[in-house]
Amino acid sequence: MKKMIRDVLIVSAILVMTVSLFGMYLAPGWKARGRLFVEKPIHLVPTDEQSLNELDLCPLFVEQQEFAIDPELLAEMKNDFRAEGISPDDIEKQLAALRPVQGLKYHMFNEERLEFEEKIAPIDSPCVVSLGIFNAWNRSLIQFKSLDQFELSQKTSLSPALCAGHALNNARFIKSYAKTGEIKYLIYLHDLERSGNFLLDLGMNDWVNVEIVKKNIEKMKEHLAIDVLNISAVSCVSLFDSNFIKKPGFALVNPDEFNYVQELKQRIMNGLRRQNYVHVLIVGNEEFAQEHGHYFAFAIIKSGNTVQYVVLDTMPNVYHLQEGSHEKDRLMFIIQNIEQGESDIRLANIREAILRQRGAFN
Repeated sequence: MKKMIRDVLIVSAILVMTVSLFGMYLAPGWKARGRLFVEKPIHLVPTDEQSLNELDLCPLFVEQQEFAIDPELLAEMKNDFRAEGISPDDIEKQLAALRPVQGLKYHMFNEERLEFEEKIAPIDSPCVVSLGIFNAWNRSLIQFKSLDQFELSQKTSLSPALCAGHALNNARFIKSYAKTGEIKYLIYLHDLERSGNFLLDLGMNDWVNVEIVKKNIEKMKEHLAIDVLNISAVSCVSLFDSNFIKKPGFALVNPDEFNYVQELKQRIMNGLRRQNYVHVLIVGNEEFAQEHGHYFAFAIIKSGNTVQYVVLDTMPNVYHLQEGSHEKDRLMFIIQNIEQGESDIRLANIREAILRQRGAFN
């Protein structure tokens, strides 16, 4: 009996030593494997006044000087607009964006007249607006200065209507900054030469729909070797509403895109549950555009308990942070749908309003 107990103790001791030695041998490997699962840090954009001024990201716009538009370019643009079947009034509205303004533009929708009324915000309007705390996250809405798509057109042979291409360019820069923390990517946001070269390399046309934008995202990856993970495009923000399928305006959209955006919304919601996350949306305004849509980049950046929503628009002097404006309502609609799964904001939909007025939904 004593011999049996002794043998059991000896065997147990050998097993313990073997397991310990095996563990010591594997430990470095397990640690190496463990490092693969550690999230890489995401870098928040600077919001202090000194950094924003040094990087020329804020103030958003300065008082513009009057400039002469090349008559040949002006005539060519008018001919292009006419060829597209755009009315004379709408042509004048398009060209009005070229003229300097004293301050920042934002818009309010007039339901009776079925049009957007332009308002002017102070030229020193803030670039950073606090959204307060939600779900333990400290959130802010930010608009940075980007390049002016019309200024680029005047200095190059490129079309002034390449907003989708500019949005993709801004998306790659803001995402690169968030992933690396390298300040140069923030400076590139208003670099005319880099933007022009990118648009030429991409070969993107103007007045594109969202499916072409998505194809160009893939083209960025395949032909320009740009990391496009977590860069997505949507034709209109209404698609983030999970109940949109039950509303009259749903008849105006592609059901496949609605399903795509619902899946995208869930992916972003899941991403915000992580410690570090970045996603950039290329946002269109198809529900508001009677002729041609406009696109801008909207970055979602999370580090720890801080979430930053960053707007990058290349339409000159358009301000997205004015409380109660059409522009801010659209952004808050996206944010609320992502954070809460739904939104209480009533969005203006000019295409739906026109059809409703004509009795199309009766």
